[in-house]
Amino acid sequence: MEPILTFAIVKAINIIFKSGIFTFLISIYDFIIPLIGIIFVTLFSVIINTSSSFILRREGFNGIKICKMIPVGYRKQIFVKMVVPFISSLLSLIITIVVLIAFKEITIINGLLAFSISLVLIILMEMICASSEFRFGEKEGSSLNAVIELISIFVPILFIGIVFLLSYLGLNFYIAFLIPFSISLLTTIIYFIVFQRRINKNFILLETRN
Repeated sequence: MEPILTFAIVKAINIIFKSGIFTFLISIYDFIIPLIGIIFVTLFSVIINTSSSFILRREGFNGIKICKMIPVGYRKQIFVKMVVPFISSLLSLIITIVVLIAFKEITIINGLLAFSISLVLIILMEMICASSEFRFGEKEGSSLNAVIELISIFVPILFIGIVFLLSYLGLNFYIAFLIPFSISLLTTIIYFIVFQRRINKNFILLETRN
């Protein structure tokens, strides 16, 4: 569903911006076209992945008792549960990028840029989803989930907004992309280090609350 929806929207917007009065606008701000493909690929990928990344909401908080009985470490169990939505999102992302490139709606370079930032933000949001559930439990976590889903919309838009602003101010588009991308990548790496160190502790705390 994601590849079809993304392709249809990107194609429609490309047609609009490449005709009529928008042609003049594109001739001045040539970075708008690549931004269109990147923003919609990233936005749909992150939003759809986030909605399926709430492990405990998907499997039920009662599953904590079952996890305790399985002779496998908590960390391995959580990573396995996180891999399922991640692989699904990754495959959808790859198909989306390939289709857009095949139909020449985005260039190969811009497709790689869209893939890179989407992948980084998907990993970041998946860890945020998991850590929020394990830290706050069922009652608090259910209300927090709505906030996280809003964040999954805000983060890609913020990223594209920064790229747009830097490009508008005269910075080369690829350099403008690299700056917020580097920040996003660094944030994801730091979050991963903290996340994997606290999995066992948060799992035990969740178990005592539920």
